[in-house]
Amino acid sequence: MAETIRIENVSFRYHGRTDKALKDITLSTSEREILLIAGRSGSGKSSLLRVINGLIPHFYSGEYHGRVYFYGEEITDSSARERFGLGISTVLQFPEDQILARTVWRAVAFGLANFGFPREEILRRVKWALKLVRMEKYFDLETAKLSTGQKQKVALASALAIRPRVLLLDEPTSQLDPMSARSFLMTLKEIQDELDLTVIMSEHRIDEVISFIDHVIILNNGKIATNGSPREVFYSDIPRIAGIGYPKTVLLAKELSLEKKIITHNEAIYALKNYINLRDLRQYYEEKEFRKFGNPLLIVQDVWFKYNRNWVLKNISFQAYSGQFIAIMGPNGAGKTTLAKLLIGKLRPQKGKIIVNGIDLSAQNFKKLVGYVAYAPQNPEDLIFNSTVYDEIAFPLWIQGLKGEDINKTVYQVARKFGIEDILFKSPFSLSGGEKLRTVLASLYIMKPRIFILDEPTRGLDWELKIALTRELYRMSREGKLVIMITHDVELMAETPVDRILVLKDGEIFLSGDKREVLSSPKIEEANLLRPKVSEIFSSIGLEGLITLEEAVRFLKGIENVHG
Repeated sequence: MAETIRIENVSFRYHGRTDKALKDITLSTSEREILLIAGRSGSGKSSLLRVINGLIPHFYSGEYHGRVYFYGEEITDSSARERFGLGISTVLQFPEDQILARTVWRAVAFGLANFGFPREEILRRVKWALKLVRMEKYFDLETAKLSTGQKQKVALASALAIRPRVLLLDEPTSQLDPMSARSFLMTLKEIQDELDLTVIMSEHRIDEVISFIDHVIILNNGKIATNGSPREVFYSDIPRIAGIGYPKTVLLAKELSLEKKIITHNEAIYALKNYINLRDLRQYYEEKEFRKFGNPLLIVQDVWFKYNRNWVLKNISFQAYSGQFIAIMGPNGAGKTTLAKLLIGKLRPQKGKIIVNGIDLSAQNFKKLVGYVAYAPQNPEDLIFNSTVYDEIAFPLWIQGLKGEDINKTVYQVARKFGIEDILFKSPFSLSGGEKLRTVLASLYIMKPRIFILDEPTRGLDWELKIALTRELYRMSREGKLVIMITHDVELMAETPVDRILVLKDGEIFLSGDKREVLSSPKIEEANLLRPKVSEIFSSIGLEGLITLEEAVRFLKGIENVHG
């Protein structure tokens, strides 16, 4: 296979930062290879992609050393535009940063038009790319009316439209519901095989990408910690040391001391069939924990909402209480973000009522909720406007009139909770996506709201940070706060002690119940979600009800003890 990208001894330090984002990086990729770049949030993944597409050093200024080659030709001095013309295409982490036109088809056509493609060819490629990401029916729709997940698909289509030779993907599935993410990865694999495409992606959904990737690089503090095949890398100690976690299949093999180093879903099923007697299987069951709550803090009563002609939300009714931790899930475009905007009073329902702590939002101004309800949007940059992380967190306290040591002590306490005490005096605009998100969460948390609504808060975070965040949210709920989290992450929800899950589909509540009831149900797939990997694997061999690795291991070892 021909070598596509070669990087030699690349180091980079952003202007205004003391630490290097990348340190002596050397690597190469080949045609038809899918390379996964893994690592903690802030480890240098996005920076490495920027080196390849030319944004570093030609857009992001700083101290740069090293060389970059494309099919053997040095392109170190080539701009990002020149590299795009050569066939190096990029999908950014936040789709809003990449959509530069009012309508969907023009957004996809933007790059082609800038390189002078004929109109007929532009339209043909746009239709091809939109069909690829299942967005062809939105051809003429205004991009402002798309959900964030749909915008991500448009960004993907625009990158594919130039028929690239190298495709760079920065968290490409972070905005997609699980079924769409899996479908996209399968489509990407088909395209890669057909076009001899090299794919380089950073991604935290390791369980989903593990079956598609050929090579893995793990970054740790800007350095390459390991470089090898998925089987070599994920059966080493490096993922644990680097804090990214392991695929569920690998963890299962290690817990059960299986001889074979399994990686894929099918390998796991085959290994389990050999491990246990299928006649021993039964429905997994655990006693539900019933918790009593007082008066509802939030009442949503027969709510309907539409932007234009079509109803986005229909007949939404539920109640939520102080001390609850609720997850709202559903496919892209199901109405989750719209519901969140209704709950904070930014939008008003055309039918029905929303009552927050006795305030009817259909009749009252949402300003009455300031300080009472905190909302973290999908794009953290929407809430960032100060020059340092410290100022960002301290700002609500200044507004309240606090001064001096009172502010300083509180800011450091909150920063430690969210793991950002080391970046307090850095510009929030120079941070990684995960660091920006933690900064926003800290600035909201410091306001001590009664209701905390978070829209996809774990997007771009590594597994350790996801777990740390949900533990903190759980602790907040046990302090008496109502926590509502919008998410696609079924693996995380399986491991999170949420009290209730609501699943939206086509603007209606499709499923509602405790997490085991919802996540282990085959019906969840009708809402473009997937069951947790453990549930998928064990249901394939006849065992229903398991949703976490810990449960699976406990159950299997119980069978061993009975028959051993």
